[in-house]
Amino acid sequence: MRPGHVAGPCALPARGGICRRAFRPLPCAGQLLERSVKDPGRTAAWLGCAIAVAYAVFVAFPGLDIAVSGLFFRPGEGFWLARIHFLDVLRNLFWNASVLLVAVAVLLLPLTFVLPAPVRQLRGWAVYTILLYALSTGLLVNGILKSFWGRARPADVEAFGGQAMFTPPFEIADQCQWNCSFVSGEASAVMALALSVDALLAPRLGREGRRALRVVLGVLVALGSGLRIVTGRHFLSDVVFGILLTWLVAAFLSAFRAPARSGRGATL
Repeated sequence: MRPGHVAGPCALPARGGICRRAFRPLPCAGQLLERSVKDPGRTAAWLGCAIAVAYAVFVAFPGLDIAVSGLFFRPGEGFWLARIHFLDVLRNLFWNASVLLVAVAVLLLPLTFVLPAPVRQLRGWAVYTILLYALSTGLLVNGILKSFWGRARPADVEAFGGQAMFTPPFEIADQCQWNCSFVSGEASAVMALALSVDALLAPRLGREGRRALRVVLGVLVALGSGLRIVTGRHFLSDVVFGILLTWLVAAFLSAFRAPARSGRGATL
């Protein structure tokens, strides 16, 4: 088996046919995170296929978004989970964690040029984190998609008592003027958070430690993204594409990062 090859049920074919395995169960995400560093080009290809397959699913089943959001809607009450204060606190916790992480990366970056080696080794991570948030959550998600796609949020569409028309993902519409539904900025942010934390900690852990870390990060991504669905702020497709597009940006950025050595952070 060649170095960097991922074995087992998550294995990607060596030549062609990547799209045949576009979707795998959650445990495979950890192996794909590892491949993001070892083979970012193939990861980008996998993610491109995953985005295409996800798009095909939502086109083939146009009622899927409404059906999933409808699970959390009660006639006369609306999206009742949105009124639970604890969920709002949890949502803010995820968002503030991203803000804090970016702030740490921004403050750390200049210090890597003047402080000793242990800090210098974090320069690549700081650059990666800043660029990941800037290009994915900042530019692609909030700067382009949410600003110009015009998709109304679940709570605002006719199916759930609103006035706006439901529109499918990737269809440019005029049902929302600003801060629109497609894609989820907070799903993108929590995915960027997970990818950044993984880039920082995974090189310092053994196999079992990395596996445990990625299970925890996967749960956090699912929880942070799921909050946006259950409170009527985003459709399932908003969350799915927010996560996948952010991961795709991370895969491209990983192509410019040198593989991290054991016990050391990744460098550019």
